Parts: sequence; C-alpha cells; structure tokens
Amino acid sequence: NPARDFGPRLFTFCAGWGSKVFTTRNYYFWIPIVADLLGGVAGAGLYRLCVEIHHPPLTRET
Repeated sequence: NPARDFGPRLFTFCAGWGSKVFTTRNYYFWIPIVADLLGGVAGAGLYRLCVEIHHPPLTRET
C-alpha cells in the first residue's frame, strides 16, 4: 500500500532524515507505486477483452 509506505518515507525525508529513507530494503518504496499502476492497466485491458466486446456499439440518433 503506497499510502502506508511512501507517505511516511516522504515525511521523514522532508523532516531532515535525507535520502537514506528511500534506500531501506533495497529501494522497495517504488514497487507498490508501480504495481498499482500496472494493475490498473491490466484490469482495464481485461475488462475490455472480457466484458466490453460483448456490448453492442453505441449509435447516435439524429
């Protein structure tokens, strides 16, 4: 969860601990951020593949 990991790291960085707060656990802080973004893209792709293709196309009435 990036809110529980990245937020406190950012606060301690701003509080004066320096960039060493981001090096803990071999720079693990970026994994939850990237995983959420990739999961969203994968979920949207699966939705389009499995659900959206079964809906009829929208037509405009004029």
